[in-house]
Amino acid sequence: MRALNLRETEAKVGFKKTLIYRLLAAGQFPQPIKIGRASRWLESELDAFLLERANEREQGKGRA
Repeated sequence: MRALNLRETEAKVGFKKTLIYRLLAAGQFPQPIKIGRASRWLESELDAFLLERANEREQGKGRA
């Protein structure tokens, strides 16, 4: 299990920190864990988040 910092999280999901924190506030992005003062995201939770988005796209729910 890997814990990714913000830059690694941005690279993994393809979002900048502004969007990540906006989605966090809306309850639509995996919550980070705190390690000391640092925030880290579990890679497995980010993988699940991306898979969920892909499944929504396949079902046609991702369309506006």
